Amino acid sequence: MSDSAVLSKLEQILMLLETKANNKSYTVAKWCDDWFVLYKEGKLKFSTQYKYKSLIKLYIKPYFGELEISKLDSYAVQELINKVPWKRQMQQLVSLMKMIFNKAVQLKYISSNPMLAVEIPKHEKQHYAAMTFHEEQAFVRAIAGSKHEILFAIMLYTGLRRGEALALRHSDIDLNKNLLTVSKAMCGTKEQKPKTKAGIRSVPISAELRPYLESCVKESQERLCPANVPALQNSFATVRKQAELEGKNIVIHSLRHTFINRCREKGIDPLVIGKWVGHKSIAMTLGTYGHVNSDYESSQIKLLNTR
Repeated sequence: MSDSAVLSKLEQILMLLETKANNKSYTVAKWCDDWFVLYKEGKLKFSTQYKYKSLIKLYIKPYFGELEISKLDSYAVQELINKVPWKRQMQQLVSLMKMIFNKAVQLKYISSNPMLAVEIPKHEKQHYAAMTFHEEQAFVRAIAGSKHEILFAIMLYTGLRRGEALALRHSDIDLNKNLLTVSKAMCGTKEQKPKTKAGIRSVPISAELRPYLESCVKESQERLCPANVPALQNSFATVRKQAELEGKNIVIHSLRHTFINRCREKGIDPLVIGKWVGHKSIAMTLGTYGHVNSDYESSQIKLLNTR
């Protein structure tokens, strides 16, 4: 076949693809909805479905919803990706959009995936701070009497993740045995099982936490501290300001980091700490959650100088 014949054949194929795409002219919003219903809804964990729907609602629809998928280009997508403030969320969004538009290519609604030319910008890894002992004391004073005092105390003194703390029921608290049982987590408005077997666990109720629980636990199957996430975040921001912790990278998840740090400072075996917080490997406990704050470092310097 001559070069001109090959070129003519390619032009015919391109025209055919363009015709098929035009015959099924989806807006980005409509295709995202159809893709989710056809290929993902009911086929994934609720938490994954919730994450996909949230990313579509938060990023894809506001930026590209009314645009025809055939007109979406890599440059516009790259501009969106560059605006995502968190690296993990950025990675999740890129992965999701690749899946969405790969399927559109397979169905010949578009000729190529605009995500192929998109790059993930380099970000410094985000590190959540653990509070020092004095910062922790300031935080405890600030939560006193606040709407979410008990919930914050639970996370601070057990290291529970936010979703795990929100899912606790009165029946999960055993004050006789001084144990708190974790078997589920809230994702949006629904409960789900932990992602790993390590997530199902019993956590000791410390002397610091016990008074908070004694004041509220009763014979009930109701949730102990029902709250919606936006309200909880607003409440935390208020408490953080009162405790003069603004600008120190202290977020709700820092309560978990702080608990792990206090345990390490007290010399508790990392394997035991990992069991309490639901880590499946000690590397996570010692690595991602391993902080050396100024108070602890000072105590170690004293040990160095001990003869």
